[in-house]
Parts: sequence; C-alpha cells; structure tokens
Amino acid sequence: MHLRAFLKGIEVIATTGDLEREIEGIACDSRHVEQNFAFVCYQGVNVDGHEYIPNAIDRGATAVISELPLRPSVRPLRGASPPCAGLRLHSLRARTRFFQKIEKDIETEKMDIFKTTGYYPHFSPILRTTDEARKFSRIYLDMTEHVLVIYDEEQFFMQILKDMRNFLSKINAQKKWIGKKWYWVFAPDVEIGEVLPDG
Repeated sequence: MHLRAFLKGIEVIATTGDLEREIEGIACDSRHVEQNFAFVCYQGVNVDGHEYIPNAIDRGATAVISELPLRPSVRPLRGASPPCAGLRLHSLRARTRFFQKIEKDIETEKMDIFKTTGYYPHFSPILRTTDEARKFSRIYLDMTEHVLVIYDEEQFFMQILKDMRNFLSKINAQKKWIGKKWYWVFAPDVEIGEVLPDG
C-alpha cells in the first residue's frame, strides 16, 4: 500500500520526511508494529500513544501518523534508518471536545425547548473536515429531500447537496417506499456493465 494512497481524502496538517513510500501494514499498538509499518498514535484515556513512537520505529515503522505535534522527547524521525515519515492529522477527539463545549453552552436553550414542547433535543454529531464532507455519504441521500441547515458558511454544504441532487437526477435515481420504510434505487435504466455518468 502506498502511503499517499492510504492518506487520500484525509486532511493532513503537517508532514515530515518523504511520503513516497510503500507501507506493509498499519498498527495502533507499537508492540504490533513490523518492518515498513505505519504507526498510528493518539492520546488515550490512560495512555498517550505518542510516547511509544521510539518503540515503533525500533520495530521497523517507516511512517508515524499522529494527532499531536511531535514533541522533542519523541522525535527520533530524522535519525531513523530507513528515514521515517511523520504526519499530523486533525484530531477527532479535538472535534468531539469542541462539539461538547458547544452543546454545553446551549443547554439553557435545550431546556427551554423541553419545557415548551415536552421534547428534549438530542444531537448525533457527524464531525468531518471540509475534505471529508465532500466525499459521498449515504446520509446525504435523504438530506437532498429533507434538511434544515442552521448555519452554512459560504453555502459550502448546500452546494454539496445541490451537486448530489443533480447527480441523482442524471442517473434517474428513485426513492421507493415500503410502508413507513424506504430505499433508494440507483440508475434503474442502466444495463449491467454500463458505466454511470460522472457525478
């Protein structure tokens, strides 16, 4: 697996070293790292995986994927043999903490809704970067018909839904109902082996 291919569609904050390399596997536990593996490290509840980067490199890791800047105490990348690539990605935990703060800040408004309507609002966040949001997701299908957008900077997400609607129309996609349930049929007029039009 080529390292760049593995990272396709993932927003990378910073890189160190050469990304033009093949990796033989991926491990989140340094004890499972083998030669030419990529070691993925993150902050856990009790253990910080970043502290095990030297162990992973000693075992043959040629790429380190982290959610934090590499601290001097865990930065043996330049001296590794073969040279090791370092990549920093956006932290899902950081996004989750940010959302939890927002939800806490609007708790008063949520209680007001509960007192007025009898319904307590509950959020199921889907946290994505802009690059991740541009990728197709099945939840977008129903959002092309039923969605309430409260805030959308520069109409970013509405454009994604508009493009999705145009593509569904182009392939003549249909939403079929069975009682209160439904499913989508893509390109009902396309024969087996026929290539769908570009979205």
